[in-house]
Amino acid sequence: MATPRLRHGFVAIMRYSPRLRDVLKNAKPITNIFADLAIIGSVAVDLKGNRIGKGGGYVHDLQVFEDISYLMEPHDEKVNFIVTPTRVISCDS
Repeated sequence: MATPRLRHGFVAIMRYSPRLRDVLKNAKPITNIFADLAIIGSVAVDLKGNRIGKGGGYVHDLQVFEDISYLMEPHDEKVNFIVTPTRVISCDS
C-alpha cells in the first residue's frame, strides 16, 4: 500500500489492523514495485478515464463526470475502470 502522502513510499502489509498507525508499524518497505492492479481514490473522475486529486479518498457516484480533461495536469494519472458504491464503469482510455 502507499503510505500517506507517499512520505515513506510503498509498504507490504504484514498484519491487518483497523488503525493505520498499527498497519504502518508492522509493514515492510518495498523498493521495487511491479503491480498488475492499483486501487486509488480521487477527487473526481470522468468517463474517459481522467482522474484528478489526491488518492486519499474513495470514488462516490457524485464524483463521476462526463469530461474533466480540461482540469488534467501532467502529474494526474488516467484510470481504466471506475468503481463506485453502485456501479463499475469501463473507461474509454
